[in-house]
Amino acid sequence: MSANNKKVFKGVVWSLLDTFAKFAIKFFFALAITKILNPRDYGLMAYMGIFLGIAQWLSNAGFGFALIQKKDADDIDFSTAYIFNVTLSLFFFLLYFFSAPYISTFFREPELINIMRVLSMTLILNSLCYVHQIKLIKSIEFKQQALLNLSGSLVSGIIGLTMALTGYGYWALIFQTLTGTLINMVSLWIIVKWRPVLIFSFHSFREQFRFGSRVFVQGLLESIFREIHSTVIGRTYQTAALGNYSRGQKFYELFIVETGLAINKVLYPTMVRKTDEKDRHKSAYSTTYNILFFVVAPLSIFLILLSDSIILVLLTDKWIQAAPYMQLYFIGGFVYILTYFNSITVLSANKPNLYLKMDLIRNVLMAVALFLTFKISINAIIIGWLIVFYLFYVIYELKMNSLSYNDKGKYVKMLQVLVCLLPALIFYFISAHYISSPLYLLVVNGLAQPVLYILAMRMSGFRVYKEFSMAMKPMLPQKLKFLL
Repeated sequence: MSANNKKVFKGVVWSLLDTFAKFAIKFFFALAITKILNPRDYGLMAYMGIFLGIAQWLSNAGFGFALIQKKDADDIDFSTAYIFNVTLSLFFFLLYFFSAPYISTFFREPELINIMRVLSMTLILNSLCYVHQIKLIKSIEFKQQALLNLSGSLVSGIIGLTMALTGYGYWALIFQTLTGTLINMVSLWIIVKWRPVLIFSFHSFREQFRFGSRVFVQGLLESIFREIHSTVIGRTYQTAALGNYSRGQKFYELFIVETGLAINKVLYPTMVRKTDEKDRHKSAYSTTYNILFFVVAPLSIFLILLSDSIILVLLTDKWIQAAPYMQLYFIGGFVYILTYFNSITVLSANKPNLYLKMDLIRNVLMAVALFLTFKISINAIIIGWLIVFYLFYVIYELKMNSLSYNDKGKYVKMLQVLVCLLPALIFYFISAHYISSPLYLLVVNGLAQPVLYILAMRMSGFRVYKEFSMAMKPMLPQKLKFLL
């Protein structure tokens, strides 16, 4: 294995370990805390998503992607981004602090005044370590970041659970978030030895913003349209209904979105390095696309089928109303990572204008869907989101083909993956007929379905499995190659 492949493989491994270890800890504490709190507590927290998301993206201004893209970035470039980020984050903290009463009145929830004022502190804490995190990502060094995220999730989880047990209600969630952010900031400053210099270069700012502005606008729209559903649901329906919706959406984000981000966090800086060689860039795209679907398709099927069991076993029947929302979101899991990967491929190929244009199309379609469905039901809102998301996936695929990212056999390979999921699908329906206990159904399928999927792949002789095996084996240590 070449030195570069080893570094990429280790980056992927540690990024995935970071995601799944952090997920496991957060998931454990989330389950414990969710059993204690109620949907209204989570609904109150969900109101804050759009405000914090918008402020976070405005302060970042897309500089992270610009700094990763710029191969000769120096201390002045990093310090310029750092100063801008901290200054704008401080501005939004003050804005939200003084506008909190008006936001509380709009949502008819008095508790939101203090919730917004305290949670807004995370904006400042995140800005103080944003560039430090970019430096780790740029160097594809994820081991230390994984360890610090693990410790932060553990400590903040203990604090959140302790406060929930002692009757602090939604404040348990607030201080869990705040503590995790504080630990992350302090740890990054200890691990990454870089320190900002008090120099703000307008030339560097213009250069970064020229590239980052497209990402900035895209990210801003992404933040708005990702969270506006929560805002509309909270304003149109009850806060408790928003809490159930947010739990269903959170499971989707934990299982599907975080998996995609962990992989792509490594792939983006890696693919940026290959932009000078178009054939290598396109080859990396085709291979990775197939691998992503190979992983995400069985995961999505498993989660769709077992959403009810997951809710009943892990959260109790108090949260059963969140199950339909989970199932609908997991249907989007088949193409979420593929669409996201298409977007970062376009970005790594230094086409920020196209990146922004495609996302504008998606967000306009999302806005239309939300307008048409928000008065019908929460299920209708999510179905509208799903229809738009799949339509946008098709649009993006057509665009990628026009850019010559057109592996002609990739749709056949996707079909091969789906065919190999049939044994697991049949097993689920048979087991569900004979097993009434949600716990036993979850355990049996959790053990059997992955085995059935891999066995079906190996026995089929399909090209998609051969390519997956050929792509992954060189990255695996010698002792683990027998697995593929």
